[in-house]
Amino acid sequence: MVQWPDIEEGFLEASLKLTADEQQLIKATILELALNPKGQGTNLHRLDKARDKNLWSCRVTRGIRIILHQQNGRMTLLYVDHHDKAYAWGENRVFKFDDRTKNWKVFKMKEETVVLRTTVAAEPEAKRPYAKYSDDALAATGASPGDFDDIRAADEDSIFNLGLPIVVMEALMDSLSPTAPTRAASEIERGVSHADVASAKVVFAEEKIELPSEEVIAAATEALAAPSAPIASVAPVEPPPPVVYGSVVRVNSQEQLEAVLSGQWEKWQIFLHPNQQELVDAHYAGPVRISGSAGTGKTIVALHRVNHLLRLSDDTRVLLTTLSPALAGFLHARLRKLLADRPRLGERVEVASVDDYAQRLYKLHVGEFNLTSRETIAGWITEVCKAAGDAKLRPLFLLNEWEDVIDAQQLTTLEQYQSAERLGRKVRLNAERRQALWAIFAQVWAKLQAAGATTQAGLYHRLVVALEQSPGSPVDHVIVDECQDLNQGQVRFLATLGRGRANALFFTGDIGQRIFQQPFSWKSLGIDLRGRTKTLRVNYRTSQQIRKTADRLLESAIVDADGERVDRSKTISAFGGPDPTISVFDDQAEEQAAAVAFLKERLESGVKPHEMAIMFRDEAQLPRAQAIAQALGVPAVVLDQRLATLVGSLNLSTMHLAKGLEYRAVAVIACDDDVIPSPARLAAISDPGDLKEAYELERHLLYVACTRARDYLFVSGVHPASEFLTDLR
Repeated sequence: MVQWPDIEEGFLEASLKLTADEQQLIKATILELALNPKGQGTNLHRLDKARDKNLWSCRVTRGIRIILHQQNGRMTLLYVDHHDKAYAWGENRVFKFDDRTKNWKVFKMKEETVVLRTTVAAEPEAKRPYAKYSDDALAATGASPGDFDDIRAADEDSIFNLGLPIVVMEALMDSLSPTAPTRAASEIERGVSHADVASAKVVFAEEKIELPSEEVIAAATEALAAPSAPIASVAPVEPPPPVVYGSVVRVNSQEQLEAVLSGQWEKWQIFLHPNQQELVDAHYAGPVRISGSAGTGKTIVALHRVNHLLRLSDDTRVLLTTLSPALAGFLHARLRKLLADRPRLGERVEVASVDDYAQRLYKLHVGEFNLTSRETIAGWITEVCKAAGDAKLRPLFLLNEWEDVIDAQQLTTLEQYQSAERLGRKVRLNAERRQALWAIFAQVWAKLQAAGATTQAGLYHRLVVALEQSPGSPVDHVIVDECQDLNQGQVRFLATLGRGRANALFFTGDIGQRIFQQPFSWKSLGIDLRGRTKTLRVNYRTSQQIRKTADRLLESAIVDADGERVDRSKTISAFGGPDPTISVFDDQAEEQAAAVAFLKERLESGVKPHEMAIMFRDEAQLPRAQAIAQALGVPAVVLDQRLATLVGSLNLSTMHLAKGLEYRAVAVIACDDDVIPSPARLAAISDPGDLKEAYELERHLLYVACTRARDYLFVSGVHPASEFLTDLR
């Protein structure tokens, strides 16, 4: 009989630190254990010196050991490392049921210290925010007793290098807030302090492990013995995701085991953290936006919101949408994994880009259409300006005015233009100037009519009119990911789909990642998010060091066009890592050598080529990225709108295509002064008031690229380098 082991997330993190070859041997050993749980032929031995008498060691190779827990017929993999480190880890750990979280958990046991007279200097308490936390206060955060002293000695940066569980990190951060009603905060108010750190020799305390109550044992037995959810009769395309109990992943097939072990660092891509569940399950009287910096799990919340709504009713219709077909494809693939236990639910959800969905509805409610391009409109405006012979007419200014005002609001008469609010435009135009410009725009309208064509904004306008005349909305709920780059026509269309119903509109996005659109008021278009913006604060994807570095590109708080403030200063990362490398070189040859060395070191540490990427501002820098890949000696794939990656190939991507992507290591290259901010983008600014906004969009673009990295980040440029690199440092 096959016994598939449970896997504690600490095991996954530990295995990532080993080489790719060692990881393959570990996988083979686990499969052998599943087929032979008694360990015959796998050198399975009990840890005699362990505090927990249910801990065992399993030999992988002569130098690698797996530490696992066996009790009541269940096996849980806890840790893996080289021989001595694995045994040292196991001797001071206990795997037991946690009354606070109602899940099984690894506890690092407290060590008893014999204080000697010789003391060592410690950081001032001002730099050690948890120095005065009592044992009870730290226990209230969920921390293990063995971590108490390390937490007290840590500063605001080194705390992220302790490898503490996410729930503990959140509780610690919350306890620092003066308004946080936590048990830890109340313990501090009692004035409980901790003695100064001293040099000591270590003796294990003979701590008695108290058995839980009968009720707790029953709950624990039920949790560990819970049967797998029945598989639907219709076979899913992919195996259902493993079940997660707290920090323990339960697998029930070789396919699930392979998926977990092969995609270890991606486990948060479909698993919802308990702290996000409230946002998913909540009832919202109106539209809501879930905000948060890169890596905080906004997309995961959106996917689980879809899952939640589909299971509330048998006839619920849901639209899951985003900006591009490529991103929609990513959402669809993840949603299929999430719905794998009930794949028929997917029949009631449509996943598509906003434009694709709108065009399908247009054909259904209005009819066929002929879309004209931006280049065609620009050509017409240039042609009309030349014919007018007015030197004051600037084609670029007129094109922006057309896109942001005339076309966006579908203004077809001078009277409409004279009274219109010019959303997003900085330069004021009096009535006389508007009248002069209208002579140009009237001719553009005439050319559109003569060509029998429409613009994308015109399509949205006519579609909204048609939908407003229909008796109901084609969908019950709309979930929008990456909402920060929606344009005016798209926002008005989505408002029409929502029709003011409760739970109809659910947006996720980050204003700091807006890279395409100038800001405008959503409220004026029918979506009022004031007081309905929820912010995620825990970054699950990007290390603390990378997150803090990237955040230097943005303001700590960002205010949208409706005055809604999003505070980014309280964001924390769930884990730490090495500091990013920010470098400026004398020439491209030096930059190439450094980038090759960075990526080669990652490969040698076990990172796979497809888990890495080289990113750059635009296609003009692609040859520099290709030269690095060639020198590295690995195959590379250039990502296009399909975002199709290949296993075993290094990814090369422009920054604009980086949205939604995640890699363990990223090299952002060619950050030169004449590359980013883009001279072409700045030169295209016709309205002086838009210059600052254009700079901000370029900052956002670099921020997006940097935050694609989970563990390792390399950013480089050639002298003279981009001014943004100074901010990153």
